Amino acid sequence: MALPIKKLYIDTKYKSRDSVSNSNFKINLPQSLTFAENTVFYIDDVSIPHSWFSIESNINDKLYVMVSPLNPDSDNLGVAYKIVNISPGNYNGVELAAEIETQFHTQINNTLYPNLLKASYNSKKKIV
Repeated sequence: MALPIKKLYIDTKYKSRDSVSNSNFKINLPQSLTFAENTVFYIDDVSIPHSWFSIESNINDKLYVMVSPLNPDSDNLGVAYKIVNISPGNYNGVELAAEIETQFHTQINNTLYPNLLKASYNSKKKIV
């Protein structure tokens, strides 16, 4: 005897209000499903359209920068260590370089040296 349902599609956007999260959820079916004893179920496909940001808060949002003068003296006077926070979000290479440069300007550069640090994106090597 063939079962009336071959596939059941579940979307977390239809989860019930008492669900814990998108990975621990309950769903209310429009009708009850009854299957024979010893019936086996498999998850054969999962679609995750987007599950993470390129920059996440408290994960990878900090850039550690050492700024030193061109001719530091023997005891490294003038060397500054800074932590630059990058805003969480999704970025392509050009956007990430622009965000880093914006944060450099906001958090490190000053009125005496407005262009002290710059960031750019190398599309051939795909690096910022």
